[in-house]
Amino acid sequence: MEANEYSINARYWGAISQNLDEFVCPSPVNIPEWASGTARWLGEGASVLEIGPGRGDLAFRTLSERSTIRDYHLADVSPDILAYVLARLEPVKGSTTVTTLQADLNRPDALHTLPPASIDRIILLNVFGYLDPDTALEQFRTALRPGGFLRFTVGDFEFFSHSGDYDAGLNRQLVTKKRRQIGTEVQPAGFTTNENGEQVPVFGYRRGYSREEITGMLASHGFADIDIQTVVIPLELWQRFRSGKSASPQQQSLENRWSGRPIWDVIARREA
Repeated sequence: MEANEYSINARYWGAISQNLDEFVCPSPVNIPEWASGTARWLGEGASVLEIGPGRGDLAFRTLSERSTIRDYHLADVSPDILAYVLARLEPVKGSTTVTTLQADLNRPDALHTLPPASIDRIILLNVFGYLDPDTALEQFRTALRPGGFLRFTVGDFEFFSHSGDYDAGLNRQLVTKKRRQIGTEVQPAGFTTNENGEQVPVFGYRRGYSREEITGMLASHGFADIDIQTVVIPLELWQRFRSGKSASPQQQSLENRWSGRPIWDVIARREA
């Protein structure tokens, strides 16, 4: 695995999709107040795009509560996840047209089927850290209408840099944990050596960002009115996701300080 590679292969996420009913994800969509407010925000657009919908929790809530969305586009690298979410949304979509797009956002042509300047709102939950930011942001800007909004959540670098899976040389956290949902048929992209000298499979990379990095990236790609808020994933939810894996002393100290794990919630407007 080379240092310039991003993302995780589709089969990794496809394996997760076989157990999405039980899958635990430390997403803010599991915080009722945040999820309700975000569904209202997303519902203010006529044409919206969600990238990496997971179980479809946000889409389900949004379409259940907001019937004014004309087009709801779902994009994901895994066709299995898209099929799962599409079936789940069938009872609540009403008059909204729901379309799916299998796309790897690390490819510069991933959103080519969407007409330029056709999307009012784009949202990504826990996905931005897997993406090449320059490639992704350029596509988002192209797809959004002038004045349209981009929203994403992403890990705070302060936490990532203290993770036991963090590789300082690559400035990224290695995705090494082979959760029980991942079948043996998914081949790792490479291997790394852990603190015990054991070879551990690596399925991909993800990055955390500082507030300053996020602001600079967005501004350089034509986004303005950048608002960055902190959302805290409750400690109980985060520990369930970690599945018993112990935190480093530094992480534990940070988690105790916040009573959970803080992530960035970012909203920015595409300039004309």
